[in-house]
Amino acid sequence: MPHFDDQHVDLVRNGSYLVLRQLEQDVFGFWKGLAQATESRAQRDWLAAKLVGRWPSGAPLSLAPERDRPDLADVDDFGYAHDREGLRCPLGAHVRRANPRDAQLSDDPALATRMARQHRILRRSRPYGAPLHASFDVDALLARGDDGVARGLMFGCFNADPSRQFELIQEAWLHNPCFAHLRDEVDPLLRVGEPGSFTVQARPRPQHFHGLARAVTVRGAAYLFLPSVPALRFLAAHANQRFNNEGGARDVAL
Repeated sequence: MPHFDDQHVDLVRNGSYLVLRQLEQDVFGFWKGLAQATESRAQRDWLAAKLVGRWPSGAPLSLAPERDRPDLADVDDFGYAHDREGLRCPLGAHVRRANPRDAQLSDDPALATRMARQHRILRRSRPYGAPLHASFDVDALLARGDDGVARGLMFGCFNADPSRQFELIQEAWLHNPCFAHLRDEVDPLLRVGEPGSFTVQARPRPQHFHGLARAVTVRGAAYLFLPSVPALRFLAAHANQRFNNEGGARDVAL
């Protein structure tokens, strides 16, 4: 634990950075684009799962490649070393790009896991805006149409070094057009600019989907520094000392 005094004040040590982003989601546009790119409802929902890397329940494709498994919705203990070709979960799927786990970064699963963990972040998101429809019925969403209401996620993540964690994930994994030896493809959910392509690895040949529009737009962002508890106590102690010197009786407690 760091020590603070008047001669040595290191307010940065053991602190964290909080990255905030307001991510507006075009829910209607996302599903409309998938409906136009596919030939049936089943294929539309299948492609949505392939883009994300999880089924609507949250079940990972790595464990449930053929159909949704609600019983696996909360399971997070899985990897991709057994799926190096992307036949279960596409190589460019959102969750696979955001956290490659035990594949992509090395041929050795243990080493790949250690490398990925060096860039891990603690992240949480909260939705904002009214849902486009009360249910998750895609046909009902499409039938209602775009209501023009802003909705999406407030994303937040903690990291010690944004350049080696959040920013590396963004640039080296999510927005890297050559991630996992792909060509001219970026994250299917967070792409910017012109409509892009997405490849679903399969046998005997992969399937390519083109003209997929951006579904997420960054509307706001902030980097905030959060000092450690010892640093806050140091600041509080100096604040109390200042108030006492000025004849005040106010205390700052943590």
